[in-house]
Amino acid sequence: YLLSHSVGRPLVNARNALATKYFEPWESGRADVWDNWLGAIAGFNEAVAGLLNTRAGQVCPQTNLSSALTKILFSLPTLDRRKTIVLTENDFPSMGFVLDKARPAGHELSHIGAAENAADIGTWERRLDEEVAVVFITHVHSDTSCCVPVADITRLARERGILSVVDIAQSAGVVPIDLALWQADFVIGSCVKWLCGGPGAGFLWMSDQMTEVAEPIDVGWFSHEQPFEFDIHNFRYADSALRFWGGTPSVMPYVIGTNAIAHLVEFGIDRIRQHNIELSDLLADAAATCAKEEAAGATSDDLCHLMGG
Repeated sequence: YLLSHSVGRPLVNARNALATKYFEPWESGRADVWDNWLGAIAGFNEAVAGLLNTRAGQVCPQTNLSSALTKILFSLPTLDRRKTIVLTENDFPSMGFVLDKARPAGHELSHIGAAENAADIGTWERRLDEEVAVVFITHVHSDTSCCVPVADITRLARERGILSVVDIAQSAGVVPIDLALWQADFVIGSCVKWLCGGPGAGFLWMSDQMTEVAEPIDVGWFSHEQPFEFDIHNFRYADSALRFWGGTPSVMPYVIGTNAIAHLVEFGIDRIRQHNIELSDLLADAAATCAKEEAAGATSDDLCHLMGG
């Protein structure tokens, strides 16, 4: 019950959206099928931008967060001046695996302990010293639901010359997010959880400043400034976040993800957040009541009745 967000359930019209935007152009046999599909992916970038208060040009589709984070780390040649990457022990393990294996030579990981309070900006102030090159920030921790003060941490990182990468996989769709307020360097996310878009529809956001320095090595023809130029001797990075795109993209996940995001935004992330808080409060209050009743000698049947069973 408490992990119902682990794979968000599809919207009731997900099949219809997939039939219209994915299968029908393909089944028609038209020569412009890729025009339709690429238009659908562009629509995904627009939907993510609307969700996060940013521009579509700063958004790039990704298969998943691990791939996105790997691309980011290998795109930053400026990491040679500092030697520490900060993360927490409560970050999703996959992110820790990437940071360990894809970190530049000579860099070390510094973990904020699982018992430390990641919601306290003081915890981050003590760790973000002059040796830190990158801080990895998980907005909401999957195992504790701790909501980290991202805007305060990214502000601190900017003041101290530290690159920031934010993971919003566990928060996008249930907690309002404003990237204009955060001013991070990179943000990575996915539609598989609260955004109800299923696996495969991940995304990477890059600040305008990073366009000047980020040079990913995991590229493909869709990372090119002009993907259909087809000159094998002339690669030029796209002048947007799409430089992180890579080779021939998947289409189906982004059709489903776009449909889901559009409906959630129309409904209102603020409303979803408020409803989530109300349900959490209801559960917490019921649990506290049960604890008191159990201490007073209530039976299991009594407790079940108190919880509505």
